[in-house]
Amino acid sequence: MHAEQTPEQRFRERVKEVRARRGLSQRDLAARVGMSQAAIARIERGARKVRLDEANAIAEALGLPSTALYDADPKEIVVTELYHLVEETGNLFEIKQTPEGAVILTERRKP
Repeated sequence: MHAEQTPEQRFRERVKEVRARRGLSQRDLAARVGMSQAAIARIERGARKVRLDEANAIAEALGLPSTALYDADPKEIVVTELYHLVEETGNLFEIKQTPEGAVILTERRKP
């Protein structure tokens, strides 16, 4: 990512990156958002502008606040993804953040 990127370029880059990290195809994301796979592909390539309601729907489908897709600290995205992974594992783990901002992932103890 380069500092000279426009918000739209950052959005496209992050959508593609987070979608891939989540193991979603363009078709999967499109189904979650209610768009066609071709529309998602055009958005990711920059061949189509994304409306605000679409940006919000895409972010929601990826489990992120829409601001995270435009200009967020990459650590914020990773922490959000950790929370999603914990949920997907049935909360077998817990995440704690120290006051300094460090993230600690530990296995939950069985009762």
